[in-house]
Amino acid sequence: MRSGGCSHRPGFKYWESPHPHERLCFEMACVAFETIRGSDVMDAVYELEDEE
Repeated sequence: MRSGGCSHRPGFKYWESPHPHERLCFEMACVAFETIRGSDVMDAVYELEDEE
């Protein structure tokens, strides 16, 4: 799957990645989403993981 010019495997979890660049990109996306939408992305992630 392509996302912003990068490819990743299905089910890939950026917030659990050992690679610092992937983690930083995800953290910056979370800040941007919270700023624009007023929603906490990690709260949504934790809720989804609780359902699994």
